[in-house]
Amino acid sequence: MARRKSKILTEVEAEIMQILWKKGQASVQEICNELASKQAYTTVATMLRVLESKKYVSHVVDGRTYIYSPLREKEKEQNNVLKYITQRFFEGSVKSLLVHLVQGDNLSKEQLQELRDIINSKEEEK
Repeated sequence: MARRKSKILTEVEAEIMQILWKKGQASVQEICNELASKQAYTTVATMLRVLESKKYVSHVVDGRTYIYSPLREKEKEQNNVLKYITQRFFEGSVKSLLVHLVQGDNLSKEQLQELRDIINSKEEEK
């Protein structure tokens, strides 16, 4: 049975996309040099072909080098991932997701204040 395509990026795909979003465009070698996970050149080239087939990136040829560029905006992909997580793990409730994040031990006092400020400014818009 064929593996089902993920609705969100895999860990390595996301790492590659982060590099492309930051740089705007890059060759396979440039991406290899930036990857924290230190993947082989052939692995990165394969991942880029997969990302191209999924319509996340496109390439142009410069001599013998493929130069890849992102086709999707980072913010839209962040929203897609959040929607996926919210649906899959929080029964579609954004409130439950936010409560989980705020009640965790991961936020400093400063970060909590920033969130309060964001919520207050959002309320003022309405």
